[in-house]
Amino acid sequence: MIVESTRESSLKSLCIALAATALVSASSARAEEPKPWSYEDQTGPEHWGEGAVDCRDGKHQSPIDLVTVGEKAAKVSSELPPIVFQWSKSIGHLINKGHALQVNFENGNSIQLGDAKYDLTQMNFHAPSEHTVDGKHAALEVHFVHKNPDGVLAVVSVLVDTKGAANKALAVLFKAMDKPVNVEINLPALLPEHRGYFRYEGSLTTPPCAEQVQWLVLQQHLHTRGQHVRHFRSLFKQNARPTQALNDRVVASAPH
Repeated sequence: MIVESTRESSLKSLCIALAATALVSASSARAEEPKPWSYEDQTGPEHWGEGAVDCRDGKHQSPIDLVTVGEKAAKVSSELPPIVFQWSKSIGHLINKGHALQVNFENGNSIQLGDAKYDLTQMNFHAPSEHTVDGKHAALEVHFVHKNPDGVLAVVSVLVDTKGAANKALAVLFKAMDKPVNVEINLPALLPEHRGYFRYEGSLTTPPCAEQVQWLVLQQHLHTRGQHVRHFRSLFKQNARPTQALNDRVVASAPH
């Protein structure tokens, strides 16, 4: 009888230990699940840090205000290499992500930055612009997300306003934005003539706000029609993260 009681006690202890382990594992899994996020109310940017630590504690976050005058102006550097765009007309898959309009691409388009090559994976849209220039938003911002073989990201950003002749390549995208579709995009036509850019080290502008993203914000804007921006904002009221503190970073300006 004594032997049997000891065995039962051991089994009971084992069951309790296994149950406790399962409970801890379940809790950990729940903690790792991404929390819902949006651009307003209780899941807006001020709450992103509750589910993504970098959004709250990161010191190199994006977007930022790009300053062109005064002591805090971006430092002009002739040492920065030009961005060599190796883009062509391509078929992209246009989807509504719920918080942004995104176009996914297969391999075939890339940029060369010095000795480093980055492949274009997708582009997405934000209104108003996430980056500001001397405190002012553009009507729209387009992010072209590139990745190298090591997974390092380089994002080319193009700001869009409504002050000039509408970009025809953008118009094609705006006409197709209401439903998922494959669309032919003239990628080179989505670049301004002047390729000077601001460069700084930043982060993703959406959760998990991961850092070590190289940002290349082109200085010259594209143009679109106000009706296109209004159409976009009828789908996304606003999907721009507020600008973040620069902290110890230096913004460089390439005059190419």
